[in-house]
Order: sequence, then structure tokens, then C-alpha cells
Amino acid sequence: MLADMVDHPRNHKWSSYWANAEGRRNDLLTLHEQYIKIARNEAERRKGYRALFKSHVDKKIDDQIREATNGNFVFGNNRFQEELEKMLGRRVIKGKAGRPKKSEKLDKTWSVP
Repeated sequence: MLADMVDHPRNHKWSSYWANAEGRRNDLLTLHEQYIKIARNEAERRKGYRALFKSHVDKKIDDQIREATNGNFVFGNNRFQEELEKMLGRRVIKGKAGRPKKSEKLDKTWSVP
């Protein structure tokens, strides 16, 4: 939960959980479009929001999401990655570290006698 910083979102100092899940007023927050789409009325919306926190994300998936986010890469299957790569016109997956290896032919061309 929250990168293992707290045991529940309501315990995080900067969490909007209090407002979204429990209906506490907070003038600093604006309702997000996706939050509004959870349900038609406020009570059902809060109930739906709380339900989002009842399931646990597997640590391996959590780590993959964090790595993709930190590296500015796409997290998803190959088809999704390929579609986004075409749309964005850039690489969206993590590349291999280091320089590409020279071919044998290039190595011989550039070697010093």
C-alpha cells in the first residue's frame, strides 16, 4: 500500500483517501473525472472507491509498475507496447544497457596493425 510507506491509505499524510473514501471535506481537492464515474451518487462513489483498496497488488507486479513508471516505459503486453510505440514514434520499452557490440567485420577494419 502506497509503496509500503503506511499500512492503509488513510494513514498517509498527503492521501486524498479521507475525502474520496470517507467524505471528509477538503477544499484543496477537486473531484477527478474517473472518481465521479465510479457511481451516480456520493455514497455509492465512496463505497466503490473503498473497494479499490480491498485487493492487494502482487509485489512482483508492483515492482514492474514502479520500474516502468520511474524509467518512463510502458507497462503492458507486447501488443500494447507496439501500438504505443507507433503512436508516440519512440521506444517505449527498456533497452539493453551499454553500447551495441561491433560486428567482427568492423572490428577488423578498425584494428591497429
